[in-house]
Amino acid sequence: MKYSLISLGCPKNQVDSENLLGRLGFSGHDFTDLEEADVILINTCSFIESAKAESVETILDAVSTGKRVLVMGCLPARYMRELKQDLPEVEAFFGVGEEERILQHLGIESPVSYQSCLPVNRSLLNPSHYAYLKVAEGCDNRCTYCAIPSIRGPYISRAPDLLVAEAEKLAKNGVKELIIVAQDTTAYGKDLRSSRPDQNLEGLLRILSTLGFRWIRIMYAYPDAITESLLDLIRSTKNICTYLDIPLQHSEPSVLLRMGRRRSEVVDPRHLVEKIRGMLPDVVIRSSFIVGFPGETEKEFEGLLDFIQETELERVGAFMFSKEEGTPAAAMTGQVPEGLIKERLDRLMGLQAEISYKRGLKSVGSVQDVLIDECDGNTAIGRTSADAPEIDCNVIVRSNLSPGDFVKVRITEAQDYDLIGSLEVESQQETGIPNMRKKLRHA
Repeated sequence: MKYSLISLGCPKNQVDSENLLGRLGFSGHDFTDLEEADVILINTCSFIESAKAESVETILDAVSTGKRVLVMGCLPARYMRELKQDLPEVEAFFGVGEEERILQHLGIESPVSYQSCLPVNRSLLNPSHYAYLKVAEGCDNRCTYCAIPSIRGPYISRAPDLLVAEAEKLAKNGVKELIIVAQDTTAYGKDLRSSRPDQNLEGLLRILSTLGFRWIRIMYAYPDAITESLLDLIRSTKNICTYLDIPLQHSEPSVLLRMGRRRSEVVDPRHLVEKIRGMLPDVVIRSSFIVGFPGETEKEFEGLLDFIQETELERVGAFMFSKEEGTPAAAMTGQVPEGLIKERLDRLMGLQAEISYKRGLKSVGSVQDVLIDECDGNTAIGRTSADAPEIDCNVIVRSNLSPGDFVKVRITEAQDYDLIGSLEVESQQETGIPNMRKKLRHA
C-alpha cells in the first residue's frame, strides 16, 4: 500500500510527520505523491483561524479524490467531535502524538516506538541538508491568546539520550544544519528534575555541537530565559549560530500583562536586546509580534512601532490577533476591529521592510557563507547563518549549484528582504533578478 502525507503548520508538526513517515518506511511501506497514493495522511494545524481554514480546505481537497483519508494532529485534538460530525468522508481522526494508533488502524506492526527507544531514520520533508530537532512536547505557559497547552498538553522534555541518538543519525545522513525547536526551547529539561549536566538546553547544546553539524540554530527561546551563560555558550561555540528567535509578542508592558506573559517578561524588552547585543555584537535577533490584541490602543501600538524603529531587530514577523475560542483573550473586552488590525499590521511590516532594506545595503560588497536550499536552472536560492529556512531572508545566486552546497557569495544587491550575490570565484554579473520576497512576511 502506498501513502502520501501532507504536513501543515509549524516545524514541530513537521517533525511529527517525518517520524510517522520514517516508521511507515521502516515497516516496508512506500511514501509517494498524492496521485499515486492509496491513503492520504494529513497532519493539521489549528493555531490560528487561518491555519484552521487551511487545514479544513486541505481535508476537503483530499476527500474529493475518493481515496482513503486519515486526519491527525492539532485540528482533531481540538475539534474531534465536530470533525467527525461534519466530515464523515474522512476514514479516521487522530489527535496529537497518536502515531501508534495510526499504525494500528492501518494494520501495521512497528517494533519501533519513537517515544520509548532509539528513533528510526526520519523521512525529511524538507531538503536533506537541514533538519529540525524537537526537544520537547507541549507547553506550561499560559498566554491568554494561545490554545497550544489545551491542544498539546503540558511541557514534556524528551530524554537527552534519545535526542543525541536522533541527532547523530541526522548527522550521519548528511544533515548540515540542525534547528532546535519546541514550544519553549529554553525550558528544556526543567521538568526532568535531574542534576545531569546534559538535561538542560545548554548541556544538550554542548553535546550536539560535537556531532559534526556546520550550523546549530535555536528557535522559540523565551525572553526571560535568555541567560548570560546561554549567550556565553553561543559566543564560544563556533557552530552554534549567533541567531536567536525570541517571540516577544509586544513591547508594551500593559499589553504583555493582558497577554498573560510571565511577570519576569513584563519589562521593557529593550533591556533584553541591549544585553544580548552587548554579549553577541554580531547576533541576529528574530522576533514575532501580535498586532491588535484586545484593548490595544493607538498609543500602545505606536509604542510597538517605536520599539521596532529604535532596536532595528534584524528579523521581524507579525500576526494579526486571532480570536481563538476557549482562550481568555477571546472573551476580553476591547476587541480591535479587523480592519484596524490589518491597517496596523501593514504599518508595522512596512516599517520593518525599510529596516531590512537598510540592513541589506550594509551587506553589499561583503562575502558571506551561504547554504544553498534550492536551485532552478542557473538560479540558486540559499541562506546565510543569519536566516532560518522558509521564514527569513534569502540570498539569490546566479550559478549552477546544488541543494546542500556551502559557497562563498559576494553580495552585489539588496532588496527589501533578500540579497543578490555572485559566487566569489566568479566575476560579478549584472543582477536583474526580480524581488522574490516582495510580499510581507507574517511568520
